[in-house]
Amino acid sequence: MKQLTKVQKNFLCSDFYIHHISRSIYAVIFLQGFVGRLFREFGVVIAGAVLISAFVSLTLTPMLNAYMVRKNPKKSRFYEMSEPFFVNMVNTYESSLGRFMKKRWLAFVILLGSFVVIFFVGNSIQSELAPLEDRSWFQGFHYCTGRCIV
Repeated sequence: MKQLTKVQKNFLCSDFYIHHISRSIYAVIFLQGFVGRLFREFGVVIAGAVLISAFVSLTLTPMLNAYMVRKNPKKSRFYEMSEPFFVNMVNTYESSLGRFMKKRWLAFVILLGSFVVIFFVGNSIQSELAPLEDRSWFQGFHYCTGRCIV
């Protein structure tokens, strides 16, 4: 069997993810009832965005990547100026991650605190989607002064 190139492998991977994202978005479009009416337009917009993203990721991105990647890359002046910042950022992240991993139990404390905050905030907000004042009742008035054609 012919060995796949990196571009072909990336195409297959991105095609897989785009397919499953699209399926979940299309499921939102065909929801029934009150929730379906709320999310139908949202689903159509997101589905359109996914299709545009799929087109870009499957056509333009590999082409631009093949064009921009060279065999003997020459580092630009901007790269030389900005690279120390990114190296410092990676080193800072690595050291902070190392310090955090020495205190792993702190992750459970943060997680528990998050659950407590979510519980109390969730209980304090309204559970109704529509405002309580909305009772699906509409009353219109038409006042006519003098001559008017209705």
